[in-house]
Parts: sequence; structure tokens; C-alpha cells
Amino acid sequence: MPVTQRVADVVPIYLLLPPHEIAYVKFVFESYDGVAVVRTLERHAARLVVLAAPDFEAAARAVVRSLVEEGACAETGPPPGFDGDWLGPEEGDRPRADGGVEPLRKGARPPCRQRY
Repeated sequence: MPVTQRVADVVPIYLLLPPHEIAYVKFVFESYDGVAVVRTLERHAARLVVLAAPDFEAAARAVVRSLVEEGACAETGPPPGFDGDWLGPEEGDRPRADGGVEPLRKGARPPCRQRY
């Protein structure tokens, strides 16, 4: 079983799955109200992170085991180069050539089209 790191009172469980299974896996976790939140880390590569509350880690891992057994996903570690930002870039952040993001400076406004 891959090692997970406890950060800010959540237990991340990383999953890799076929893209057509993303909605199904999210739906399964949503049906277990309060156990975990599922975030998509890489939409095209179909990498998800299940953010489980420590009190519900056992329940979240049981759901993951069941999904793995039925072939819906595989548990992995974090993606290479992952910076731990489960929520993704903020609105207005600009992607950099190296794959990171350049945060919008305080007071700066994102480019927009004006309509008159």
C-alpha cells in the first residue's frame, strides 16, 4: 500500500483510473456523506485524490479497496512533481512553461475583454 502523508487533518489517498470512471468514483464517495472529498488532480491522466478525514480513514480505505477489487481504479502515490495543492490554481493564476503556475499579484487584475 502506498505511503500517505497526513497534512492539515486530512489523509490523502491517490488513485489512478480510466477517464470514463472519474464520475463513477466521485459518485461512490459522495454517497458516503462526510467520509471524504474527491478532487481531480489530472483530468486527462485521470488521477484523483481522496481527502479523508482522519476519523473516517478506515471507511475511505474500505471504499477504495472495494473500487480496486471491482477494477474501477488503482491506488498510487502522488503524481511526479505534485506540490500538494489539491485544489489547483486560483482563478487568475497563469500557467508557466515549467508546469507550475504564476500567482496573480495582489492588486493585479486578470486580463479580460471589455465589452461596450
